[in-house]
Amino acid sequence: MRLTPCLSRLLLIVCLPLVWSCAAQQTTTLSPSQLSRDASLEGLTADSDSVSDSQPSPEDPELTALQDQEAEDLTPPESEATASQEIKDLEKLGSWEEGGSKALTASDIKSDFPITINRQVEYYLALFQNQQKKIFASWLARSGRYLPMMRQQLAEAGLPQDLVYLSMIESGFKPTAFSTARAAGLWQFMGPTASRFGLQVNAYVDERRDPLLSTQAAIQYLSELYSQFGNWYVAVAAYNAGEGRIGCGLQKFNCDNFWDLAKEDYLALETKRYVPQLIAAIIIAKSPEKFGFTDIPYEKPLAYEIARVPARTQLAAVAIAADVDLETVRTLNRHLSKAQVPPGVGTYELKMPIGTSRLVAANLARVHAVVSTEFKEHVIGRRDTLNKICAKYGINKITLLKANNLRKSKLIPGAVLRIPQQSTQYALLSERELKQLAMTAKTPADVTIHTVKAGDTISEIATRYGTSPKMIASWNGLKNQHQLRVGQQLTVNAEGHPASAAKTGRVKTERLAKAAPTKSSRHQILASRVKTPARPKEVTTHYEVKKGDNLWTIATRFDLNPDDLRRWNNLDDNRIAPGLKLVIKSKS
Repeated sequence: MRLTPCLSRLLLIVCLPLVWSCAAQQTTTLSPSQLSRDASLEGLTADSDSVSDSQPSPEDPELTALQDQEAEDLTPPESEATASQEIKDLEKLGSWEEGGSKALTASDIKSDFPITINRQVEYYLALFQNQQKKIFASWLARSGRYLPMMRQQLAEAGLPQDLVYLSMIESGFKPTAFSTARAAGLWQFMGPTASRFGLQVNAYVDERRDPLLSTQAAIQYLSELYSQFGNWYVAVAAYNAGEGRIGCGLQKFNCDNFWDLAKEDYLALETKRYVPQLIAAIIIAKSPEKFGFTDIPYEKPLAYEIARVPARTQLAAVAIAADVDLETVRTLNRHLSKAQVPPGVGTYELKMPIGTSRLVAANLARVHAVVSTEFKEHVIGRRDTLNKICAKYGINKITLLKANNLRKSKLIPGAVLRIPQQSTQYALLSERELKQLAMTAKTPADVTIHTVKAGDTISEIATRYGTSPKMIASWNGLKNQHQLRVGQQLTVNAEGHPASAAKTGRVKTERLAKAAPTKSSRHQILASRVKTPARPKEVTTHYEVKKGDNLWTIATRFDLNPDDLRRWNNLDDNRIAPGLKLVIKSKS
């Protein structure tokens, strides 16, 4: 049929607002896992959604946070690894129809979430019981940790409690789950959606990995979706694909339910599989024994108490104060990307194992960081350059030159360079050790390497090490004191300034809190204790320096002052190397 110019213009006026509306919704509303799902379909369907900011800028706070995650903190969801094969299998099943199963009916299942059984649901029931049985069993085991809390939150919000299994198919109940599209946490929120529902994502904190906060955000999002569509299957599909895309699809094909929309060549199979996958997970999880899942080692429900600690406190220090292993503290606080309390928060509420918060309050003031510099040896090769060596060991040129007393960067093949590398350990000091530490507080300090972190300023760094911004700028050749970059290494020569933490040689100790210590709850943490022999007369012995030794630890071991060790051994500074024999004078 040939359209007249007037009719063409009329159709254009009527249709354009609808097109603009759908386009606006599709580009401004993102589901928590939309990008994750569509990324796996690249090249398979033209309906996959895309987002222009999939390549993050260097200033992206989400990317900055990811750069500080440990390798074990970035675990891809198991469901993501099997998506491609599942999509191929679903294509062979034919049309998407609601119901139709003869082997199992919806009335056989007790759930507050609507249940229907069709070919696609039966496919996932078989898949979870066979090829993916080991994966599904691990999901069930982890569910024990989070289900009680999630069910309570859903019940209080008036939503179906079996929506908890949406988290199962999203992340396998792993707070550390992180998709290729950068969706994170138990509920697989994307960065923009997380911010939309009040979750904080920056260089220090990623609340998508906080079980309670992310659950509350997911409930808020699901509530909005159900209010918009009035159908749980459609709401769940929108959680995956985005409400904009689902809304436009319902309008385009004049339908009001998920199954009719799924029949059309509109949704990606990744989104289509989401609903039957959830239904199958609910059916099995509600009665696992009926489907061959027996003797599941369910994890204990999540339980913790709150300890209040100062800004920038390291989780390793808190673990020492509470007499628990670091991994236990990290597991409860996976939302802290750097394994430390963020800066500028005053006191921070840290999740701790039940019964340990009082230990943190009593002992944190006596936990000190011992930062020691150890030296590796590097034999200069013919093709070595200063830049190559610095890149290999992650240090800057000035640090390397100072550590080897070099004034020029010219290298001699075959010569040996000392490569300084720092390590930090925490110790709970006794009253005696605290007094001994105070005695050495004015000892001149040697070279310390400081790696610039997000939020650092040169004034804060100078205060921390008891020196001045001008001196740090001078030592590191900084033309502009106000331009520091994250990851930049600064060489610091601490000067024993009254404002600095106690330092000696390549050892830095830092007071982490101001709470008064108590003697009653002290537990033994230090690897070695101070021995005080009787000293009626002076006896001279020798001690051979071992790897990891420094003047402060040696002085502590023999109940001496580092100043005396330097004087007896004619040492100009605190540098000592393994194999060196030191004169030790004592009384016996």
